[in-house]
Amino acid sequence: METTMASLGQRCRYAFGFRMSTFADSFQQESHGYWRSITERPVLQESRARFDLSVYGCWEEDEEDGESTFELFVQSLGNGAVSMHHEAAWDHLIANRERIEQVLRAELMRHHKLGWSGFQRDRDDDVEGWEDVQDLVDWESESAIDKLYTLTSITLGPEVRDDCAIARFHFHSSWDTEHGLDISLWRSDIAE
Repeated sequence: METTMASLGQRCRYAFGFRMSTFADSFQQESHGYWRSITERPVLQESRARFDLSVYGCWEEDEEDGESTFELFVQSLGNGAVSMHHEAAWDHLIANRERIEQVLRAELMRHHKLGWSGFQRDRDDDVEGWEDVQDLVDWESESAIDKLYTLTSITLGPEVRDDCAIARFHFHSSWDTEHGLDISLWRSDIAE
């Protein structure tokens, strides 16, 4: 039988006499301390990594279907449940989307500049596929981010500061298609 926050919540309501939030009810347990929900992409909705770029070869990837939904994960310690700290992080994200998108774009631009400078330094002039993609991106502009990165998921927790979980934003990156890029925020600030 699949365990969901709703079924656990039903048992807790009787045992502890409280109502779980709609946020917590939307998650299904993946494993101990790890919960998953499908939701709308809250930031960087139009960004889609379109390329695989390396000093050995460049190509444009197949078009995605344009779905705006993605996975939201909660990772917990202790009792292993979705908590008010996770909900506080999500509520902050939704209430401050514009500011958070600015912070993420600044970090993505920093990452892009490193990738672009390394690519220019290390690639051969005749790298396979470069002629096909070189004019498809304004490489020096912030608009490059929208063609080189895709927000694939967000994980809330397990780290918590004060009353709010750390949010980790997971990106597919054209500069590193194998590993991607993660950016961690506490509220609207980069989490060190």
